[in-house]
Amino acid sequence: MKGSITKRGTTYSAIVDIGRDKNGKRKQKWFNGYKTKKRSSTIFE
Repeated sequence: MKGSITKRGTTYSAIVDIGRDKNGKRKQKWFNGYKTKKRSSTIFE
């Protein structure tokens, strides 16, 4: 899975790229509220 991790305040969020819609715009799914960067990266495994 492609995506990235970003820090928002005191927690980390994982952003997963899920492809493009019919108009060619990127679609992303956010998973919020992880206490550590390592724990947020488990979404990509």
